[in-house]
Amino acid sequence: SRSDCDRMMQALDLAKLSKRQVKELVEPCGLVSAEGLSELLAKLSGFDRELGEERTFGTFGFESGRLGPGCFESVQGIAIDEGGDEPPRLAAVDDELCRVLLFDIETGECIAIAGGECAGQGQLKHPVGAAFHPKGGDLYVSDWSQDWIQVYNRHGAYIRGFATSGSGQGQLDGPSGIAFTREGNLVVADSGNQRVQVLDTKGGFLFAIGDRA
Repeated sequence: SRSDCDRMMQALDLAKLSKRQVKELVEPCGLVSAEGLSELLAKLSGFDRELGEERTFGTFGFESGRLGPGCFESVQGIAIDEGGDEPPRLAAVDDELCRVLLFDIETGECIAIAGGECAGQGQLKHPVGAAFHPKGGDLYVSDWSQDWIQVYNRHGAYIRGFATSGSGQGQLDGPSGIAFTREGNLVVADSGNQRVQVLDTKGGFLFAIGDRA
């Protein structure tokens, strides 16, 4: 039923999961596998079960009269990177401040900031989605206003950007949510074009799902 579905989604709120559960459930690409979802549901005694809060990240607004490194105005999306040999980290997209904050999951410390309020390479005007590449660990961020994808390394340093405005293959109009396939291809919700595009890591068009009616 609809009410059961609503309760299930509330139970699966990642904000209520412990650090260990998030690391086990969410893959580096930002997706949850069918096996992981089934395992989580099997552990829950009921859809209304409340899970304890283990750690919070960042603060709202200004610190001591200035905009601190871990401050948010509006959190739009998150992504998790296991890190390999480095500590795992969490990327949080702040669309109001036009930047992405990178946190050490173990300590909750803000360790880097990607982007900034400006147009151009490495800068963001309206970031929405974020995803870490499952193999290389680079951070991909969709910029709704600039109709392109910005790429940073795990430390927030700019690497490259790709895509142009339009409705052609590989072009974007208001990209929003993004994720990676198991093979490492980028999946982009191309909202203005009413489709989902699958691109390679440099923006090369592979295929699309859906189109304007």
